[in-house]
Amino acid sequence: MTDDSEIKAADTRFSTLSLDDTICTEPCDEHPSMTIKYFCQVHQSLICEECTTCIHKKCTVDYIPLLAQGYKDCKEYKDLNDHLALLTNQMKMCSKRIESCLNEKDNVYTSELCALRKYREEIKVYFDKREAEIIAKMKGIKDNDETRLKRSKKRCKEILVEIEAMKMKMKMTERRSKSLFLLSKKALQDLTHVMADLNDINRNSTVQRYAFSKDPYTERLLESGNYLGGLDLKEDLENNLSEMPTGELEVEVAASRLKPDIIAKCDTDTNDCWFTSIKLFSKDKILLADNANFAVKLIDIETHILVDNLRVPEQPWDICLLPSHKAAVSFPTTIQLIGTECELSLLRSIKVKGECYGIDFYNDTFIVSSEEPARIEIINMKGLVLSQIETNALGQHIFKNPHYLTVVSNVQETAIFVSDSGTNNITKLSLNLSVLKTFTTVRQLTEPRGIGLMKGNDLLVCGRGSNSIFQLDTLNDILIEIVGHDEKLQRPFTACYCPRRKKVIYSCYKLFENELNGCVKIL
Repeated sequence: MTDDSEIKAADTRFSTLSLDDTICTEPCDEHPSMTIKYFCQVHQSLICEECTTCIHKKCTVDYIPLLAQGYKDCKEYKDLNDHLALLTNQMKMCSKRIESCLNEKDNVYTSELCALRKYREEIKVYFDKREAEIIAKMKGIKDNDETRLKRSKKRCKEILVEIEAMKMKMKMTERRSKSLFLLSKKALQDLTHVMADLNDINRNSTVQRYAFSKDPYTERLLESGNYLGGLDLKEDLENNLSEMPTGELEVEVAASRLKPDIIAKCDTDTNDCWFTSIKLFSKDKILLADNANFAVKLIDIETHILVDNLRVPEQPWDICLLPSHKAAVSFPTTIQLIGTECELSLLRSIKVKGECYGIDFYNDTFIVSSEEPARIEIINMKGLVLSQIETNALGQHIFKNPHYLTVVSNVQETAIFVSDSGTNNITKLSLNLSVLKTFTTVRQLTEPRGIGLMKGNDLLVCGRGSNSIFQLDTLNDILIEIVGHDEKLQRPFTACYCPRRKKVIYSCYKLFENELNGCVKIL
């Protein structure tokens, strides 16, 4: 501890220094009118005399002119120069790579533009072919109608001629009763055949009507807004840059250092926080569903700043990201679309049946989990249920509390994974909602909650009852605890994985633990 008497004594000892060594001219960040004279060993910060009497009153401080004597020969200064030299070389390597990328960007653009136009031409060829087939079918119907109607018209004229001839003969034989009788009887017999021909003519004197019907799958594709395709942004460049060798640097920039906890509670919150969903929004931002405060929050995990706080009409549960700068949030009775391009904003909502919980998005459809009854549904963008699963072949209920799910798509397959806190199971479903596998051997996992992709075929699963977060190898059915008893984890609820930083971002929820519930942790 440093008081005024110690500082004065130190000043007496430093009186032997030359004038140049004792003059400090750098202004203090906290007190701009004062100059920096001291170094706080506790906070590793440069401070002024005013700081020593208030902010750093209880800290151990050193007088800089004395502390700086012989600094150029000390190990710290030499290490700093070595690190700067290493950093200079790395920056030169980075600059060369950037130059290479500047050249590569044009090649990528040209290549993908060709792929886009080639695909568009293939679609055009397909639609032209299909159009020609439909037109040919319509022309065939038209030609058949024309042939049939012309034949009926010709036969109609022939009958009229026959009738006129018959009438003429009867007129000419009216004075000869015997001949008229015979001719009339014959005419009556012929009239039966004429009536049959007339019936045939009436039946054939119609037009085959038809109407063009739009293909429902094409309509659904057009409604999605992504009917031609989209861009799958890859992080190859970023990953390569971040994986460049950096050496054993001991000097770190404080602003870029990830702190363990992020305080996500804000002044407008009226209740204690309950974060039911965390989604990695970008390389340095996450989206949070704050169920208790009717809010969706955007947090910068680099600076720990609350970027945006959107009030929503119902209690949000889960979040999934959509194309075109959108996200979807599951409410008890609806799916709420939100815009994410500049700031969070409410868009349209989609009505759903049952009590909606987990949500994900794949191939222009939502996959949602519900309760009452417990089931998994695939829903289109208009809220129409395309398929669902509730029971097995024996009529038994498969799920109890399927509160979270995620879709995993890789080169091997695309599958849906459901975490069920009621059965303590993780269930794997196909896209047509048939059960592929149930992970029941992971007995150390109890009350599974949040679930998401970690890497490859591995899932990140929160075991709320286990007080652990696990990595589940879905190929080998192996469960590994990655955050748990060593970190004194309490009731983990939801988590996501940041591949760029190789960090797990998670939140917990425990009744009456306001401080625990109001923060997001990074490990």
